[in-house]
Amino acid sequence: EAYSAIPTIVSNNLLSENPTSSADISVSVVDWQAGLEAVPNFDPTTSPLDSIRHNSDVKEVILDIPDIMATALNVTTPDSGTGSFIDPYVFSFHVENSMQAVAGTYVGLVAVRDEMVDVVPGGMNWPPKGIERDGLTQRTIRDFTAYNMFDIEVAGDVVDPPVAIISVPADDITISSGTLVHFDGSTSTPGGWPDENYEWDFDYDDVGQIFTMDDFGQTADHLFVNTTGTPISFVVALRVTDFQLRTDIDTVGVTVNPASWGIPVRLTFTEDQDDTISLSGDAVVADSNGVAHVIYCEKAIAPDPANTFRIKYVTYDGVSVSSPQVISGAAPFSTPLFGFPQTSAQLPGPSIAIDSMDELHAVWTDISGIRYAKTNGGIWDSAIDTFNLDVNPDIVPSIQVSGTDDIMIVWSSRRYTYTDGTKPKPKVHYAYDDGSGMAAATLIEFNNIVGGEPYFCAIGLNEFAMIYADDNPGVPGSENDCFVTRFQSGSWDVPAPVPLDDPALLRGYIGAKESSYDLNIAWSDVLASPTTIRFKHYTNDIMTWSDDYNAYDDAFPLSLPSPVRLEVLSDGTVFLFWSDTVALKERCLWVSFNENDDEATILAQTTDEIDPDNPSGERQINSTTRDGKIHVIWQDLRNSSSPGDPKQEIYYCKYE
Repeated sequence: EAYSAIPTIVSNNLLSENPTSSADISVSVVDWQAGLEAVPNFDPTTSPLDSIRHNSDVKEVILDIPDIMATALNVTTPDSGTGSFIDPYVFSFHVENSMQAVAGTYVGLVAVRDEMVDVVPGGMNWPPKGIERDGLTQRTIRDFTAYNMFDIEVAGDVVDPPVAIISVPADDITISSGTLVHFDGSTSTPGGWPDENYEWDFDYDDVGQIFTMDDFGQTADHLFVNTTGTPISFVVALRVTDFQLRTDIDTVGVTVNPASWGIPVRLTFTEDQDDTISLSGDAVVADSNGVAHVIYCEKAIAPDPANTFRIKYVTYDGVSVSSPQVISGAAPFSTPLFGFPQTSAQLPGPSIAIDSMDELHAVWTDISGIRYAKTNGGIWDSAIDTFNLDVNPDIVPSIQVSGTDDIMIVWSSRRYTYTDGTKPKPKVHYAYDDGSGMAAATLIEFNNIVGGEPYFCAIGLNEFAMIYADDNPGVPGSENDCFVTRFQSGSWDVPAPVPLDDPALLRGYIGAKESSYDLNIAWSDVLASPTTIRFKHYTNDIMTWSDDYNAYDDAFPLSLPSPVRLEVLSDGTVFLFWSDTVALKERCLWVSFNENDDEATILAQTTDEIDPDNPSGERQINSTTRDGKIHVIWQDLRNSSSPGDPKQEIYYCKYE
């Protein structure tokens, strides 16, 4: 019989002794055998577990409320659904108070009858073999019906039923993707009830009358996202329930136009200076007003000493670009780290994060160690924390802020004692602030030696996730091992391996879908031929990783593969960003997909050729997502009058 039968009171206006008063009730039915066909010569000991001897779909659904209904109602055809767990059958019933029941609470009964009812032989309610397995006694099943009960109220006719009213927006609206819409149902009558009496469904099925509560309260806000390329129409419903459990629904239509890329905007103007700009960290965030905040490392100019570097900051509000400013207290430093090449691709760039109050937090590397700064009222604080270590940091530090404004800084450091004669032994450190102040740097003692850059993100309210590549010295190809760990309840979990179908050097990014504990990773598989961009998804509900997905295959004529940036919108659309070179031109590419949309598209490309004698290696690209809008920044490489000396500017583009 059916797995479950769940009745839902869609609307209830039953009144005492009023035979014309009515209620609408829907019944959701899950039946795992729905749609399956019987297998000839079925054998319970050898046939597949999802096979069946006889057709066993839903035959009919019967609903009865004694003392209210004169006769039971039966429906044989569902309004919608396939019977599965994610798309159950929905059967609709319209009930009237035919028996003129008085005010009170009544019990209703739902019966879902299966096709196995009345199976021959002899017209008896049992199959020829019943249920049979080795070692078990055979039993006869005489009833194939799933039952459920529910309560329903009949109100006294002295109280008017509720009236749901969506006053804002009063009429159907058309908006752009990424728009936050405010809904107001406070003028519903009678008003003044608790917030729990007002329920909102932002994707209401008005055909099947399926109401799923997405929010509650007299008012609600919802962010609409459309990445399909064509307009999408939603029905937003407000359901109001009174103290007698009578309900009323009002709806309004919302058409969401698809998102698109804007025109790239130039954020820096340094073509006349001998500058080196680095965006290798998490260099862009967006605040609650949609303003983009960008942080970067730039080679300093006079009056600063020669060959020094500055940490700079610039904003873009969609109209104008602010003048770049040096972060207060971030003095110029002569070298970013011990013995590290000072090229655009390798210079460690700063990382930036933003909290719920729109205050900024930044980290970067200089000769003293890891530096941390934050804003106070939007102004960079002159007090800067330094994490002095007995090791030299050589990997870009990252910073994240959780939903409860906990702050986490993660970086990798190398101990310059060689364990195999060729490679140093890297370790991961972190510093954490749960609101009581930034703690001292702590070494994470994983069982596996960490190599390469750790990637991490904030998930949930106060959790963080980190993924990294294992790099065992002296073991060729050992950098292909990948591990993930979570920071929960004040400590990091024991790392768990991430299964990769193909060998891969993790030069990618980890991201979490907004309001979800699911994880997503993307990386450049440099051992594949050609180099391949790959993607993998982790579903927290079933605690498992998906198969590897080849998001994009193409040759990378680069000395080093580009790190891959990853963004996930609330509708599940995945965006990947990376840089490539073709015909001696730098280009930024992106791809978006929900299932198999894997056609890469050029986001931006330089107009000038790269000096073939001195190729730049890669263009750094960064991204962030806020309120359904994706903000992307990248290096734009241009030739100067000196051959082999490309100039670097920062460009910005928004997807909304």
